[in-house]
Amino acid sequence: MNFQGIEIIDRELRVGACEGEDIPQSLKQQMPLNQITVLYWYERDWLILNKSNPNYQKYKEMLIIYLQMDDLKRKELKDFALEKKLTFFNFVNQVLRIRRKWYKTKAA
Repeated sequence: MNFQGIEIIDRELRVGACEGEDIPQSLKQQMPLNQITVLYWYERDWLILNKSNPNYQKYKEMLIIYLQMDDLKRKELKDFALEKKLTFFNFVNQVLRIRRKWYKTKAA
């Protein structure tokens, strides 16, 4: 993946946003553009929000708050999200696991 027109939302949390035309065509073929909420730019370790999603502002707020939570609060929210079938947090949690593993190997 390569995002040309990335808007930096929070450099410390490594969160950005892009327009719909910057989302890889392969992903757009799998689901409608307006249903894509967040992508993981693995090469740069950034979460990229889709500005073309009609709920972009809500996802942006939720993501920033969620990334600033401690593990206990995240777990509580994760349990609630699973109950409500909100897959957004499942994806973000997968990215957080990747980040933990990555930083453990860098520190070793």
